[in-house]
Amino acid sequence: MNRIKMALSFAVLLCLLLCGCGRDASQLTVVTGIGVDGLPGAYRISTEVIRLSENDEKNQSVSLGADGRTITDGINSLVSMTGRSLYCNHTQVLVIGRETAEAGLDTLLDELLRGTQYPISMRIAIAKETAAGILGASPVVSDLHSVEMEDMIREGAVQCLVPDLDVCSFYQEVYAQGIEGVLPFMDLREDHGEQICTLAGAALFRGTKLLTVLGQEDSRCLMWMRGKSGGTLVTDHGLLEVTHLERTLRTDKNGATLTLKLTLTASSNEENKDAVMQEAERAMVRQCESLLARLKQLQCDAVGFGNHLYQTSKGDWAEMGDRWPERFASYPIRIQVQVEHVIWGRIWSTKGRQ
Repeated sequence: MNRIKMALSFAVLLCLLLCGCGRDASQLTVVTGIGVDGLPGAYRISTEVIRLSENDEKNQSVSLGADGRTITDGINSLVSMTGRSLYCNHTQVLVIGRETAEAGLDTLLDELLRGTQYPISMRIAIAKETAAGILGASPVVSDLHSVEMEDMIREGAVQCLVPDLDVCSFYQEVYAQGIEGVLPFMDLREDHGEQICTLAGAALFRGTKLLTVLGQEDSRCLMWMRGKSGGTLVTDHGLLEVTHLERTLRTDKNGATLTLKLTLTASSNEENKDAVMQEAERAMVRQCESLLARLKQLQCDAVGFGNHLYQTSKGDWAEMGDRWPERFASYPIRIQVQVEHVIWGRIWSTKGRQ
């Protein structure tokens, strides 16, 4: 919580400077999370806000919602409920409802990136149903639900459970050549009578429109194919942690080769070393090929084969780029996996010594 308190203290100081000395900290209301449902021109905006006080131990988090033609319009209208202006410069997370994402995010992204009141570094996620439901869920280990969701996304990405993108990074990805955007996907589940949110996989986009959703297993595999280290590889011999991963991608107009070099941490001993390494390679290839077949069927290059072709061979891309989604569906791609190194589990003696 020290990080949160430092950020909020800075927010208090900044807002006091902006508002002048006539307004004390008790008059400040900082937005930590924003949820967007509905369609452009008829948004339903949900917020988690903190009423700051001089004693930060008494800060209170509340949920507020309003309708608006734009995000800013909805947030500004909340002054009629609070009597205070809301400050969004320290927003931690933006959650977007599934219906809104399926309709397309062009207008929403344009508003967020043109204005100066929203941090482009805030993390962005897609809700299985409504953003209001996700934002209004109960926090589990933190006082601030928005901050907890930001931590969930960040730490989930370390384990390759979900992608981790801020607003700016997502904008750059969805408008890039030869790659489709992905975002973390969040769902609700009941725990001891309360609704809490959980990471449920990855949301796949075609352009700025939500296309479909990957479960956690496919989401983890997609992160590996994008070159991210982390997570657990399940084989017949047990569980192997992907401690380090190096991705090499070669492309031309005739096809592509994706090579993944792995360093794994095994819980077993070295007696079956060769079998474990071979099974790990087969398991990774099998998962990657299965996901790749699904992506080709969807005509959704979420790995970025086309983007690599665009960057390395402008001539080939000029020939194929205009119809890349259709070309990707039949584009020959070979998956190679090499286990470079295995860190074996600890061995304990009969006397309890390592």
